[in-house]
Amino acid sequence: MPVLQMAQPPTAQEFSIFSRFLLEPWIIEAVRWIIPDLFIWE
Repeated sequence: MPVLQMAQPPTAQEFSIFSRFLLEPWIIEAVRWIIPDLFIWE
């Protein structure tokens, strides 16, 4: 089986969509509520 390369940088389109989601406060709150372990470092 081929090894997935997870370290690839995002494409411009993916980064644009991702950064657009980052501007949505409710998404940030939802992620922090659902997956609090990701935000321990904050």
